Amino acid sequence: AAERLVDSLDDCNVYGQLDQAVELLAEALGTSGLEALRQACVGRGVQEGASVLLAIADALGDVESFVAAFDADALQWPPNAAAVASRLLQAGRAEEALAVVRSCA
Repeated sequence: AAERLVDSLDDCNVYGQLDQAVELLAEALGTSGLEALRQACVGRGVQEGASVLLAIADALGDVESFVAAFDADALQWPPNAAAVASRLLQAGRAEEALAVVRSCA
């Protein structure tokens, strides 16, 4: 199932229009299905930071993977910094979130 979903996301998700599919299917896939989906994406050459991998990280509550997708340069763009800071705040990591926001300003 994960391979078929990756095929769909890979073939027709050029602009991230199907990323919401991960969120919608997260409960049905469960942790093991989401992990299989992540591995299938990586196996297909989906680059770290791709919107589908960020959606999987969100669905898994994997703050570390989400944050790791953004290097220092990417965090200079306010929407990226806000997204990372939001995930850090949700994880109870306020000091880190503040540092991300301050580094962007």
